[in-house]
Amino acid sequence: MLVLAACSQAGSPTGAPSVGGGATAELRSTGQSFDASKGVAGPVAAPAPNQGIPNPVAFNADRNLILTANISMRSKDPWATSDRAQAIAIGLGGDVLNLNQSGKGDNRSATLSMRVPASRFSEALRQLKELDGEVVTSNVSGQDVTDQFVDLQARLAAKQVEEQRYLALLARAGTVDEILKVDAALGVVRTQVEQLTGQINSIKSQTEFSTIVFAVTPLYPLTPAAT
Repeated sequence: MLVLAACSQAGSPTGAPSVGGGATAELRSTGQSFDASKGVAGPVAAPAPNQGIPNPVAFNADRNLILTANISMRSKDPWATSDRAQAIAIGLGGDVLNLNQSGKGDNRSATLSMRVPASRFSEALRQLKELDGEVVTSNVSGQDVTDQFVDLQARLAAKQVEEQRYLALLARAGTVDEILKVDAALGVVRTQVEQLTGQINSIKSQTEFSTIVFAVTPLYPLTPAAT
């Protein structure tokens, strides 16, 4: 038994690392992977990028942005492609502002303008670019109206406070002359409140919904016949 124990200790190399949880954790922390067949560590392969799908557009959700996109495509059937683009916009909770389909036969083209919720803007661009055809141009522009929106809200709050003061003065007015003067000033303030409210609602509408202009032309445009 002593001889067998001595042989087993001599047969196992001293300090050889075991391929277990500790070794795996150490290799992951150093960015390497272990090949069991070769007994060597190599670099960890990076995940393959998602091919064929454009990256979504990222925007700061804390800012008030007016987003507009223009996409130009070539397709075998521009009218059918524009119909599918309309379905995408409506399916994402948007609507179509205008549509123009022209031409005949193999020389048809289409242009449409649509709105989609700003939260689905990137998704709409991704689905439109995946339609049958070839994307010729694609661009996105944004206008930051955060400061303007905050300023309008502050001015509206101040005018609403002023309106309440005039209402309190109107309740305490003792003469006809005082009532007429306070009422005239109150009318001016209420007009300003309505104007500010309209401007705020307009900006909200433009920031909550983004506009996409989508143009489709034939994939193989007709060439003029030779004389």
